[in-house]
Amino acid sequence: MQLHATNVVTNGLQLKHEKECADLAQDPSKYANSNKIVLSGTSCFNWKKSDPQGVVDDAKNAVSSKIAQDPNTMVIGEDAWRVLKRNSQLKGLISDNQNKLITLDLLKQFFEIENIVIGKSIFADANGNFTRIWQDNIILAYVPNLGASRTEYDPSYGYTVRKKDALNIDEYNKEGNKVKYIRATDIYTPFLVGAEAGYLISGTNDPNYDPENDQ
Repeated sequence: MQLHATNVVTNGLQLKHEKECADLAQDPSKYANSNKIVLSGTSCFNWKKSDPQGVVDDAKNAVSSKIAQDPNTMVIGEDAWRVLKRNSQLKGLISDNQNKLITLDLLKQFFEIENIVIGKSIFADANGNFTRIWQDNIILAYVPNLGASRTEYDPSYGYTVRKKDALNIDEYNKEGNKVKYIRATDIYTPFLVGAEAGYLISGTNDPNYDPENDQ
């Protein structure tokens, strides 16, 4: 029971951290006009005329023109992922002798991005309503690989600054020592320090999509 409680509070901290990072990454005001796009009409990915590969290529060019590095990481919100894996253009890139199902591995090949993550986490707000942390967005970013060759001069999309040894898990008793509480605390701040190393694609789903007009 104590181990389960510890896992719960630790996972809660991790989810809070992800929510804070997601809020930063999905905030259009953090990006220059050259590093963001809001799709509309038939450019949204549920339309057959849409060109997600072209949109991603433009995003990669926008980043590389600023930092001389191509994005190596992509985060796709769940709503965006649902429409991407059904996109007609992407399905057309699959060989006829394969199952016409867009997978993450295929998406890495099509977009030429080595690290793609689907944002599926769900967060409860102050009123107890459940919402997805990652919305109808796609974020591209250049994130340096951890290794001995990395220096403070390498461009990077963002960092989390954490106080050394700040993560702490403790326990205390209340209600006359009848109830034991497990508490997890941490001290950190996420920063989007290099917005020019990222690109925000918003509005991948057209709310006015009409399949009868998509022939």
